[in-house]
Order: sequence, then C-alpha cells, then structure tokens
Amino acid sequence: MSDQNHLLQQQSDKSSSENEGRVAGQVGLSRPIWWLMFGLDAVLLSWFFQCFKEFTTEPNWFTMSSMTLSTTMLLLCSALLIYDGYAREKEKGLVKNTVPLFDKLYAYQQNKGTSKHA
Repeated sequence: MSDQNHLLQQQSDKSSSENEGRVAGQVGLSRPIWWLMFGLDAVLLSWFFQCFKEFTTEPNWFTMSSMTLSTTMLLLCSALLIYDGYAREKEKGLVKNTVPLFDKLYAYQQNKGTSKHA
C-alpha cells in the first residue's frame, strides 16, 4: 500500500512541477487554448467543405472569396496546432527532423521568454 502512495506522490510532484514550468515561460499553448483552437479547427474544416460544395455547384466571386477565406483560416489554425506539437516535442528533445520555420519561431519564443525573466 505504501508503494502505491509513493507512486501517487511522485506522479503528483511531477505534474505540479510541469505546471510550474509552464507558468515560468515554457513553449506551447495552455490546455484550454489548445482545445479552443482544436474546436475552431474542426468548425473551420466543416466550413471549408461547405464552401467547397457551394463553389463547385455555383462558382462566383462570393463563393470563391468565402472558400479562400475558409482555406486560409483553416491552414493558419492547423499550422498553429502543428507548431505547438513541434515546440512541445522540441522542448523534450524528441525532434528528429527539424523544420526551419518552426525552429526560427521556437528560437524567437525562447529569446522572448528569457528576456522577460532576465
């Protein structure tokens, strides 16, 4: 029984130290923001399919512009979630193939975080 309590205590210490690290300026979105972006991405994907359907049945300037807007917003939100995953894995040291754009953003985010705490 004491072994289980000891394991639970270690897990709680680990999770609290991870949460403290997030406050100290580590990279990545907070959990509520991540879920908000994930939900928004799902809605934007649905909107993209609807705009694509409208554009293919009746191509005009309005449907083309709504399809362009939905595509752009979907790509931006998806890119943010992809970068968040990349940054979290880079923080752990698990990135094998680097992405130059994401590396520049990661370095900028690290420099911005260290300049505030210095």
